[in-house]
Amino acid sequence: MIRMLRKFVASFASVLLAVGAIVLPGCKAQNTDLSNAIQAAKWATYDCYFHDVAKGKFHDNLAILIGQEIWYEYDAKVQYGIDVNKVKVGKPHQVGSDLVVTVQMPKAQVLGRPAIQPDSINFVAKTGGALVFWADLGAQDKQQVINDAQDKLEEKCSKDTDMLARAEKRAQELLKSSIEDIGNATDQKYVVQFETID
Repeated sequence: MIRMLRKFVASFASVLLAVGAIVLPGCKAQNTDLSNAIQAAKWATYDCYFHDVAKGKFHDNLAILIGQEIWYEYDAKVQYGIDVNKVKVGKPHQVGSDLVVTVQMPKAQVLGRPAIQPDSINFVAKTGGALVFWADLGAQDKQQVINDAQDKLEEKCSKDTDMLARAEKRAQELLKSSIEDIGNATDQKYVVQFETID
């Protein structure tokens, strides 16, 4: 049975400061550079803190535990967000009476590998009638346990559609706000539209 406690912490930053740094007074709308608005998406991340219980059965490296099924618990941090390197902000273009800015943005994902806190690992296994604890394992064996925990947690989090949707929505909100603020600084009202890309 898996117990999991998640604490969501949204990482925010002041988009207005970034906007102030990239908008030049008196710029013409057609010359306005919106590409720096992409930086706002870097702050659209959710740091999720987990306390999880997992099990594994190892066959390599863990010499004293070969074939033994073990249980362990740990604390970890997982970050959700978007790959900002794939974000593209188009130039403002007229659509009817609207000045439209189209943003191409990938879907949200788990960013990087889950960060397992080694000091939080509570590990107990039984082999040959003897108990084996975390302190009994060598560095290579400990790393294999951590890798196993990362694999399981990353797979689980990659299927968390609720958190993925939150991260995607937050990225859209920050990008939209940043672009609109740039427009306001140049006396232009932008309508921001999003396209999902791979």
